[in-house]
Amino acid sequence: SNLAYLIYTSGSTGQPKGVMVEHQQIVNLVLATGQLLVTQGVSVARMVMNASLMFDASWDELAVLFHGGTLILTASEQRYQPANMVSHLVAARANCFSCTPSQLEGLLAAGLAQQCADARLLVLVGGEAISAELWRRLQQTAGIDVVNVYGPTETTVDTSVALIERDGGCEPVIGRPIANAQIYLLDSERQPVAPGAVGEIYIGGAGVARGYFKRADLTAERFLPD
Repeated sequence: SNLAYLIYTSGSTGQPKGVMVEHQQIVNLVLATGQLLVTQGVSVARMVMNASLMFDASWDELAVLFHGGTLILTASEQRYQPANMVSHLVAARANCFSCTPSQLEGLLAAGLAQQCADARLLVLVGGEAISAELWRRLQQTAGIDVVNVYGPTETTVDTSVALIERDGGCEPVIGRPIANAQIYLLDSERQPVAPGAVGEIYIGGAGVARGYFKRADLTAERFLPD
């Protein structure tokens, strides 16, 4: 239960807030990431590191080290040039990679799918909403398998995952919760909504952080007893 790191939100829903994440929440993410890789057929991971160590999404990549995988470091000039990153992925014989939907679009334009046609590459996309257009494009793209990962900073990187299935629905979804996480859709009275009805997402489980740094009032408002 000791503090592992403090990371600030983007401030997209107000002023940036410092989120306190404990070791036990990271452990759950690491275990869930390992389960995801095995489920998607990656028994021994070769992950090219893409995220900065100052960004919590790097835990999706660091997780492979806890499961006997290999983490290949990336120079900044490779990260910011799509063609260089594609070449780096091929040269590293990577079988998994993590990025945002925006970066993935650039990599696809640089020939990612064609370069990976003879090898299976699992791509985890997150950090921003994926568009319906990109979702449908990925359904028709051979050479890579893509998993949409979703989760706010307050729940330690990832809360749910959704494989973009080639014969699945054409609208983006966030999928199902990772191990030891729960997602509820509640109304304004915090009661479950009926199937098909619109509700607000509430997240519970082992990934929920300790709270906001020096914001006891906001922590009490947002981090609710389950």
